[in-house]
Amino acid sequence: MYADYQTVMLCIIAAMTLIAIVNLALIPSLRRSGLPEERPRVSILVPVRNEEAAIEECLRRLTDQDYPDYEVVVLDDSS
Repeated sequence: MYADYQTVMLCIIAAMTLIAIVNLALIPSLRRSGLPEERPRVSILVPVRNEEAAIEECLRRLTDQDYPDYEVVVLDDSS
């Protein structure tokens, strides 16, 4: 009876291995590409509510980004 379980497990492992090999052979992979020369403008939206204690540090870190073209928009929803 124990040998039957071993045989079943061996068949399952063999089937999974075969599926993985077929997937590697037949499914195309994504080509690697670097960052585009022209990066899009990015808007960083910051919803705030009662954040007086933490907003200064948050905004300082956001404005320290090295991304070349972005804006930070702070949204106070007055809730």
